[in-house]
Amino acid sequence: MPTVHTKDRRTSERVTFPTPLVLTVPEGSEPAALRNLSVAGISCTTGRRYPEMAQIRITLDLPSAKSGEEPPLRLEVTGVVVRCRPLRHGTGRRRFEIALYFTDLGDNARLQLERIVRSRLEPSPS
Repeated sequence: MPTVHTKDRRTSERVTFPTPLVLTVPEGSEPAALRNLSVAGISCTTGRRYPEMAQIRITLDLPSAKSGEEPPLRLEVTGVVVRCRPLRHGTGRRRFEIALYFTDLGDNARLQLERIVRSRLEPSPS
């Protein structure tokens, strides 16, 4: 799948990054599918509607920016829901797209995430 580059209102570059993740709230955990990410937050799809400003724990494994040069990043961070909208598709299952803004991303995780996003923005060597 090609990488789609978009910009959010906060000027953080977003990159398409389809991979599974886990969303955790006090009522339990559920799998979700990452759509895109930036150093500010993520967009993902899930089977559950979440209210805006709900705090959700996000667990996500990302490959390193440069294979073999650093370990993969396990991102465990809290985010708040800034958007939740129903998706329409013909599978018969209800799906929602949610946007989460990171609220406790540490400096080390931010630096690693910046490198990962930047590596996805760089053109592939021909």
